[in-house]
Amino acid sequence: MKSSKTVLIRWEEPAPFSELLNQEELDINWTEVERELGQDCVDWLLKQDRADCQLSLEFTPSGYKQLIAEFFNKKIAVSYHLMWAK
Repeated sequence: MKSSKTVLIRWEEPAPFSELLNQEELDINWTEVERELGQDCVDWLLKQDRADCQLSLEFTPSGYKQLIAEFFNKKIAVSYHLMWAK
C-alpha cells in the first residue's frame, strides 16, 4: 500500500525554520496533543506496529509544525478514520 498521511495537530512554530534544523531535540507538547486528540486516540496510535503506522513531525513552509500519522497498512488507516477522523 502506498502510505497515506493524516495531520493530527498543527501549531505555529515561533523559531525560524533554519534554527529548528540545527536543534538536536524538537519538543512536542504531548499534553496539548492528548487534549486535542484524546488519550485513547494517542494510546491507540502509539501501540500500532511501526510497519503499519508512524508518527512524524513535519514543518510547513508557512511556519507551522504538525504532527502527522503516516499509515502503511490500509486496514489500520481505515480503523483510524472510522474511530477518530474529524
